Amino acid sequence: MEEPPKPPTPRPNETVPPPLPLPIRYEYTSTSVSEVLRALEQVILKESLLSASQKLVTSVPSVMEQLDEFLVNIQEHIDRFYRSLIELSRKAKIASFKKITEGYSKLETVRIFIMLLFLACNDKVFLWQDENSDDIRITVQQAMGDVSATQ
Repeated sequence: MEEPPKPPTPRPNETVPPPLPLPIRYEYTSTSVSEVLRALEQVILKESLLSASQKLVTSVPSVMEQLDEFLVNIQEHIDRFYRSLIELSRKAKIASFKKITEGYSKLETVRIFIMLLFLACNDKVFLWQDENSDDIRITVQQAMGDVSATQ
C-alpha cells in the first residue's frame, strides 16, 4: 500500500506594502541642438578654466629618484660579471651563489642575483638548486659567440 500524499505546506501570510512613488518626470521635453551645443560649450569652457587655474604637480616616482649607476649601466655590469664567471669556471665547473656573494652587502647580493637571472635568460649560465640545499649552483655555458667576453 502506498502512503497518501502529504498535504501542501501552508503559505506564510505576508502583506506587501504599496509601491513607493519614484521621482521620475513623466512629461517629455524637447531640447534643441543649439541648446545642447550651448551646454557643451559651457562645460568645456568651465573645464578649461578649471584646469588652467590648477597647476599640474608632477612628482618624479621614488623609483626614478633612486636610479643609480648600476641600473643605468646594467648591461656593462652584466658583461663584466659574466667575464668574471668565465674566469671562475676555469677553476671550477660549478660555482656556488653563496661563495660568489660571500662578503657582499645585501644590495650587492641582490644585484648579483639579478645579473644571474639576466644571464640565465640569455642562456649564458645554467642555474639550479637542490631540494635539500638553500644554495644556488651556477654553470657557465660558453658558446662560440662568447669568445669576445673572454678577451
